[in-house]
Amino acid sequence: MFKLAHHDKDIRIAASLAHQQHASTPMLALTQQLFSGALHQLGEGADYIEVAKIVAKMNGTRWE
Repeated sequence: MFKLAHHDKDIRIAASLAHQQHASTPMLALTQQLFSGALHQLGEGADYIEVAKIVAKMNGTRWE
Protein backbone atom coordinates (compact mmCIF):
# COMPACT_ATOMS: atom_id res chain seq x y z
CA MET A 1 0.00 0.00 0.00
CA PHE A 2 1.31 3.44 -0.96
CA LYS A 3 -0.28 6.07 1.21
CA LEU A 4 -2.02 8.98 -0.42
CA ALA A 5 -0.13 11.33 1.92
CA HIS A 6 3.21 10.15 0.48
CA HIS A 7 1.97 10.53 -3.08
CA ASP A 8 0.66 14.01 -2.29
CA LYS A 9 4.07 14.96 -0.84
CA ASP A 10 5.83 13.75 -4.01
CA ILE A 11 3.45 15.74 -6.20
CA ARG A 12 4.07 18.87 -4.12
CA ILE A 13 7.83 18.39 -4.50
CA ALA A 14 7.47 18.02 -8.28
CA ALA A 15 5.29 21.14 -8.43
CA SER A 16 7.84 23.09 -6.40
CA LEU A 17 10.66 22.03 -8.72
CA ALA A 18 8.59 22.94 -11.79
CA HIS A 19 7.80 26.33 -10.27
CA GLN A 20 11.50 26.98 -9.58
CA GLN A 21 12.24 26.25 -13.25
CA HIS A 22 9.35 28.45 -14.44
CA ALA A 23 7.93 25.41 -16.22
CA SER A 24 4.33 25.33 -17.38
CA THR A 25 2.79 22.20 -15.89
CA PRO A 26 -1.01 22.43 -16.11
CA MET A 27 -1.55 18.68 -15.72
CA LEU A 28 0.69 18.62 -12.66
CA ALA A 29 -1.33 21.49 -11.18
CA LEU A 30 -4.56 19.60 -11.81
CA THR A 31 -3.10 16.43 -10.31
CA GLN A 32 -1.92 18.36 -7.27
CA GLN A 33 -5.40 19.80 -6.72
CA LEU A 34 -7.00 16.38 -7.09
CA PHE A 35 -4.61 14.59 -4.73
CA SER A 36 -4.59 17.37 -2.14
CA GLY A 37 -8.39 17.43 -2.17
CA ALA A 38 -8.55 13.67 -1.84
CA LEU A 39 -6.10 13.74 1.06
CA HIS A 40 -8.20 16.38 2.80
CA GLN A 41 -11.37 14.34 2.20
CA LEU A 42 -10.01 10.86 2.99
CA GLY A 43 -7.32 11.53 5.59
CA GLU A 44 -3.71 10.54 6.12
CA GLY A 45 -4.30 6.79 6.22
CA ALA A 46 -5.87 6.49 2.76
CA ASP A 47 -4.25 4.52 -0.04
CA TYR A 48 -3.51 6.48 -3.21
CA ILE A 49 -5.92 4.31 -5.26
CA GLU A 50 -8.76 5.96 -3.36
CA VAL A 51 -8.26 8.95 -5.69
CA ALA A 52 -9.70 6.80 -8.51
CA LYS A 53 -12.83 6.30 -6.43
CA ILE A 54 -13.20 10.07 -6.01
CA VAL A 55 -12.76 10.65 -9.76
CA ALA A 56 -15.33 7.95 -10.51
CA LYS A 57 -17.76 9.56 -8.07
CA MET A 58 -17.20 12.95 -9.70
CA ASN A 59 -18.20 11.33 -13.00
CA GLY A 60 -21.31 9.64 -11.61
CA THR A 61 -19.83 6.13 -11.62
CA ARG A 62 -18.26 3.77 -9.11
CA TRP A 63 -14.78 2.26 -8.88
CA GLU A 64 -14.98 -1.40 -7.92
